[in-house]
Amino acid sequence: MWRVQAEWDLSRLVFNPDGNPLARIAEDRRQRIERLVDEVTKLYHERRRLQVAFLLGPPGSLVEQAAAWTTIAELGARIDAVTGGLLARAAVRWWEAVPAAQNLHQTSTTGQTGTRRGAEDVNAMGKLP
Repeated sequence: MWRVQAEWDLSRLVFNPDGNPLARIAEDRRQRIERLVDEVTKLYHERRRLQVAFLLGPPGSLVEQAAAWTTIAELGARIDAVTGGLLARAAVRWWEAVPAAQNLHQTSTTGQTGTRRGAEDVNAMGKLP
């Protein structure tokens, strides 16, 4: 006695995402966005750790403070580059809570009057003497 059994998966007969270029494009886009979100999240938390360390006790020498300040500014600039300037537009001036950071900010904006905002702050933080 012979027995034959067959099964068909017809779910891909009407729509096969592997064969649809638009579905592939959408999936590629979703993956790129996911990678960017991961990258920005890592940069943000690395920047936040450095800010907290600076707030709790700035490094001893002016050179060490300037190095920490520049690293924080660099991370902020990288976040802005990926997000189209969202961090700079938030205009959070965290350094105003720390006297050592205020001194560095004033040093970095020598010759300027008032407090600079947004992307200008990011640029100014990198211009230490």
